[in-house]
Amino acid sequence: MDGDIVDQVTSWESKPFSGGHSGLRDLATDGFSGAVQAADTWVFFLNGNVVGVFDGDIEALADADGTVYQAPGLALPLLFTMQEHGGEQKARYYTEDTPLTEVDGTLSEANFTGYVELSENVLSGDYYVVYHGGRSLSAAFVGNQREVITGDEAFDRAADEVGIYEVRTVPIDVVDIPEPTEPEGAVGGVVEEAEPPADDDPEEETDPEPADDPGDSTAPEPPTADPEPESTSTATESTASPDPAAPPADDVTTEADPTQEERFDDEAEWRQTRTIPSLSPSEEDPDADQTPTPTAAESTPEPAASEPSASTERTLDRAESQLAELEQRVESLAAERDQAQSQRQELENELASVREERDRLAERIETLEAERTADDSASTERAAGTSSMDPATALAQTNLFVRYGSKSDATLEAVAGGASQADVNANLQLDHHTQFDADAVTVEGQDFTTFLTQTPEYAFVEWVITELPYEIRETDHGSDLRELYGAIPKIDRAQLAGTVTARTEDGEVTADYDVVLRGRKGEPLIVATINDSRDPVTGSMMSELVERTSAIAAGAPELGAAMSVTASFFKPDALEAAEEATSGGFLSRDSQASFVRTGRKQGYHLCLTESRKGAFHVTVPEL
Repeated sequence: MDGDIVDQVTSWESKPFSGGHSGLRDLATDGFSGAVQAADTWVFFLNGNVVGVFDGDIEALADADGTVYQAPGLALPLLFTMQEHGGEQKARYYTEDTPLTEVDGTLSEANFTGYVELSENVLSGDYYVVYHGGRSLSAAFVGNQREVITGDEAFDRAADEVGIYEVRTVPIDVVDIPEPTEPEGAVGGVVEEAEPPADDDPEEETDPEPADDPGDSTAPEPPTADPEPESTSTATESTASPDPAAPPADDVTTEADPTQEERFDDEAEWRQTRTIPSLSPSEEDPDADQTPTPTAAESTPEPAASEPSASTERTLDRAESQLAELEQRVESLAAERDQAQSQRQELENELASVREERDRLAERIETLEAERTADDSASTERAAGTSSMDPATALAQTNLFVRYGSKSDATLEAVAGGASQADVNANLQLDHHTQFDADAVTVEGQDFTTFLTQTPEYAFVEWVITELPYEIRETDHGSDLRELYGAIPKIDRAQLAGTVTARTEDGEVTADYDVVLRGRKGEPLIVATINDSRDPVTGSMMSELVERTSAIAAGAPELGAAMSVTASFFKPDALEAAEEATSGGFLSRDSQASFVRTGRKQGYHLCLTESRKGAFHVTVPEL
């Protein structure tokens, strides 16, 4: 069963259920409305009638125990039953063209069975009107907390809303609760009180007892071994399913007294209708032309043809008249629908034009604001005697230096010997040097130092020297990441937007990186590319990094690692490219993790790193 429906039902007031079929019959006698869950099966009641069984069948509940959920409104069990069945959409309307109150009157007059859902383009909640035989019940789920509102208040709120609603027809069949199983010969059991079938011995059925009268609410049920067919639904039928939307009526009889079937003619007809005609003119009442089944009091031993009663003739005439009116109304509604669709298309075209104009104006506003910001920045710089510099140029002329308060205290070289992270970081400092007067330069409206410390390049360098070596040490990866682990203590400075040049057998090669971590002699130890956009790293980007770094590594034996850093994520083809570059061949038994081999005893680690809210995480190899 749908999870949202289960959540709604299980929030109702509940109590334990026991007794299987006997317990279900007790609920039916009490006119219960709500749901029962037992043996993984859900049973929905409305006014004592079983209107839906899901995730199982009612026969399996003979001795089951479970939970009873009391519905806070009569509309809910019938609505949830119809939603589980799904039904068929008959029409869609816009409230401004066809008010809900107008369609409500039409559906009620047409003895409609199904529901109306008003939820599309409605911000306040979802609204429903449920119909059975033309009678309606309303429910609404309002606000973020899905507050349940039922009755007239729910309908009034729905009638005041603006949005699109649809009409769905859902036939509902009332489900019979099986007789409880009792030992043979018990008091009230089949053996002790059972009557022989009427056609076994016609001569014995000469003096019908009051208990045989189907209008008597105390009469015993027919034996289950020879059930009556459920194919009739006219006003004279006494065994058809009752309307679940109405409470039990004990004072209605089905005796053949013409003065009394006239008094209750409309109600009896409504109660004995199992499937109501839908809005489609092609779907006629399936029971309208069936011959009424005689009651038990009128049964005779010999079969005999009977003429339709006057009440039946009136019912048929009225049904034909209603059908003709319904067909005319459907044609009218179809015309209204076409008109509404045309108006909707016009409104959508107008809305598209308005949105285009809005986007154009928003773009113009953004341009003007950028120009104003630039003018303000230039004015501020002129007043303060400073000049502005673009971010790329500023970074390209900046180097970061790894320095210590005292080299006699804990340094990065002492990490492998067990020095604590707190001691090393307390002695560590990251200075910067620029090829311009940093105090007289602004970048993007900020002073240079503020700009620098907020860049992803600066954050990456800080992470490498203050956190990465301890992550490697604490996860016991010092051995299989030894080239990277050994390169970190040698870092003397970080070149931002740097270029690496190396001499190889094929000549001099160069490659550009966002960050180049170098040793005291300027040798490249770790190189990194940083993707600070929302776009993921692709396979081609990964392959290009591996290709140029491998060319550099051939002439730079000190290179320990190449790191791809992204604020987004790595696409599958990027991961595949990294795996292919570090596989080392089919028979490789390399003890190095994620290692790109450039010679028999030479290579570098390829590390894939994700940046999230200022924190960095190595995902390949997984630490």
